[in-house]
Amino acid sequence: SVSSSYFSSDTIGDGTDVYVTYRLSGQDAANYTVKPDTVKGNILEPAISFTWSVKDTVYGMAIVGKNPLVEVNQTVEGTLIYFVDGLPVDTGYVIPAGEHTLLAQFTSSEGGFAIPSGGESISVSKKYVTLASYDINPIKPYDGTDTVLSLKTDSTLVGVVMDDDVRLASLNAHYENAQVSSSKTIIVNFSLMGNDIANYAIEEEQLRGAIRKRQVQLAAGDSTKVYDGTPLRYDTVFVIGDG
Repeated sequence: SVSSSYFSSDTIGDGTDVYVTYRLSGQDAANYTVKPDTVKGNILEPAISFTWSVKDTVYGMAIVGKNPLVEVNQTVEGTLIYFVDGLPVDTGYVIPAGEHTLLAQFTSSEGGFAIPSGGESISVSKKYVTLASYDINPIKPYDGTDTVLSLKTDSTLVGVVMDDDVRLASLNAHYENAQVSSSKTIIVNFSLMGNDIANYAIEEEQLRGAIRKRQVQLAAGDSTKVYDGTPLRYDTVFVIGDG
């Protein structure tokens, strides 16, 4: 009977040597010996398949290993390694905004083989952030400019992914123009700074406000004259300040 057999290598491929040894039994077995035999055999890839669940998404939602990006169906134990644009990444890696190619590679626990998946493309859009709050005075008297007189904020941004370095760089607001009107558009916009701003986008906000007519105080020249039967006339009138 066959006692044992083993391959000369654990590498996947055809024509690998298989060593076979035998064990004899029976009353006279002690008088005989059997020369070990060598045959050829094939080591086949195990049944492994990759199922992607990748779709275009927004920055912060494309996380390696989540939901999952790829599922492996296998008949052997092993580990899965992800590659983004050819570089290996850890599970939990947040894929940056932009166009990327994803690859997964399954490696057996015993290190005998590694099988790559087919590449998958993914488009990750920038994530929009907004200001948590700001305080603005929407009404002012006419001053010839479109500048909003009062604008304050606590600089808190809404929508930033945890641990990302994204901060408020500037904030400004202005009227659509400098003319007087009881209903005017105020445009509020801001800019960002930090190491991770390439993954984020901003969108201006619009409010309603007003620019009121400015009341001024006038002054004339000398208010006396010699009686001549005609009304007093002012040839020159000065604006001396707000009335």
